[in-house]
Amino acid sequence: SAPSNKRMKILVIQKGLSYDTQQYLKLHFPNSLMPEIPEPSDDWDVAISIISKAIEDEKPTIMVAGSRGAKIAVSLIHNNIWKGPTLIISGMMPPGVGTFPEGVTIMIIHGIQDRTVPIDLVRLSASTGRVKLIELETDHSMNLLLENNTLSRYISELVEFAKSSTSTSTTSTSTSTSEKNPAVARASMMAAIAARKQ
Repeated sequence: SAPSNKRMKILVIQKGLSYDTQQYLKLHFPNSLMPEIPEPSDDWDVAISIISKAIEDEKPTIMVAGSRGAKIAVSLIHNNIWKGPTLIISGMMPPGVGTFPEGVTIMIIHGIQDRTVPIDLVRLSASTGRVKLIELETDHSMNLLLENNTLSRYISELVEFAKSSTSTSTTSTSTSTSEKNPAVARASMMAAIAARKQ
């Protein structure tokens, strides 16, 4: 792992992230913070209180959340508790939240074959704020992120995206990356065209 990984303090919302993803983050980002959130994790007040304290005490660089943990991350963003760069993997959104506020840099990595959280819902959320959407030819598990340092690369890309977003006055950035897969690129392009027609 790169030297910057050793210093980067990542706040990881464990709920919804696989054990393997958590271990990957601990290995590649030794300063990762993983506060324990007791079950049921749908007790928003408890989860938000625990994560808020970690944010206040530890001042993390970025936040990473996945699946149901993304609901907690998005709630923190919408309540102005967290304003830093955020990586959402296969994220579920809290009810009634369809957009992201301006001023927060978010990267969403989502599988086109995800049957738990359909990609169309994610594309709608990604069309607001400073959001970069990366669509991968995979399902909800996102196991391919753990291969070839892919997750580390995306975290570095998020940090760079956040730097470029704050240095320019971008209001809305929605990007789909196909990982050199023409079918994904086509699907992303078609979704973008359909969104423009609405």
